[in-house]
Order: sequence, then C-alpha cells, then structure tokens
Amino acid sequence: MAQIPRCTILNSGIFRDVETYGSREADVTPGGVEFLMHPRASIEQVDRVPGRLGVMFGVVHRFDGIPAGGLIAAVIRHPPLPAKGGGTMSHSLLRKEPDSSATSFRFDRLDEIAPGEWTFEFQYESHILCRKTFVVEKPA
Repeated sequence: MAQIPRCTILNSGIFRDVETYGSREADVTPGGVEFLMHPRASIEQVDRVPGRLGVMFGVVHRFDGIPAGGLIAAVIRHPPLPAKGGGTMSHSLLRKEPDSSATSFRFDRLDEIAPGEWTFEFQYESHILCRKTFVVEKPA
C-alpha cells in the first residue's frame, strides 16, 4: 500500500553556523540561486525574525511517503521583492527532493529585507503538505 505524502516541521527559526556545500539555479527567487547547506546548523527557535543582512531563517523538515524522484515545491510567500529579471515577486519557488532536510532564506541584499509575513509552504502534486509562517521585523 502506498504511503500518504506527508511533511513534518522538525525545527524552525534563525539558522546559525551554517555550512554550505554548493548552489544551483533557482529562477523563481530574488537572486536566482539556491545555496545548498548541511543540516547541522544550530537553530534559534523564533517566529519573529530581525530584518538585517546575513540573517538566515527557515525550517528543518522531513518528507515521508514521496516516491524516489518525486519533487516537492517549496513555496516561500513574502512581501513584494525585486525580481531578478525586473518587476517584483511575492513568492519564491524552490524544488526539493524527498530526502531534503531544510529550507531557508538568507538576506543577502538590502532590497530583500521585506518586513511582514513570510510563509514557507511545501506542496506535492498541488497538495499542501505543511507550512510555517514567520514575521520579519523592520530593520533597526
């Protein structure tokens, strides 16, 4: 019997001491790049995130019941941000493999710091599996 696709949020907040090991194109993001990181980062559990350069926040997750080769859509809904090709965007889209363990966003440029609600939402075959919302605060 096939398993029902599920997502469990294991931890969430501000990621500290992050070690990245690569990157890949992510066209539907403000910078056009997704950085790949090891899941060993320590996490400060918060729902409110300070809007300042270098802050990385997000979720540690586990996906179950998704077949090998299945792709999960990680949708990050956020206030309008400048899009790489011009204009603005109110969501970023990343692809996640079933063995993926974390999804985050890091403020690398001042124009990416947009105060308000930021929601990390994971979808498989157009069904929402789980979501987590943060509030990004105005820069001090």
